[in-house]
Amino acid sequence: MRTTPWTNLTKLSATSTGNDKTFDVPSGHQYAVDAVWGQLVASSIAGNRQLDFSVYDSSDTATYNEVYRYRAGAVLSSASTGIVLWAPGHVNDTAFVGGSMLRTLGATVLAPAGYRLRLYDSAAVSTLDGVTAPIHVEDRIE
Repeated sequence: MRTTPWTNLTKLSATSTGNDKTFDVPSGHQYAVDAVWGQLVASSIAGNRQLDFSVYDSSDTATYNEVYRYRAGAVLSSASTGIVLWAPGHVNDTAFVGGSMLRTLGATVLAPAGYRLRLYDSAAVSTLDGVTAPIHVEDRIE
């Protein structure tokens, strides 16, 4: 039986560079994802980038199994910047407008202890690309 409140709002943010950011849900916690703000800054290396937000379960910590995947509605080309905001109730834009796009998360995304959250370029064009990944969650401490 839960004896603690569920209302610890937390912003997860990675300090590493590159085009792939992951966050593991620690033991004794459950994350309810409120919003994902992803910015992809593409290098000059040719290729189309696809910004994705994925949630993985902990059934196999060597490979992790994807449970959800949310994709940006359009790709980014080289030497460009795009911002995608995933949140419940948003429309699903199919193009970047002024460098930004809104996408829906649909139902509440829950990630219990051991799950992994990931924001990344699924096309994996270049490690010189940069992804900024603040993810806003309710940290439901168990």
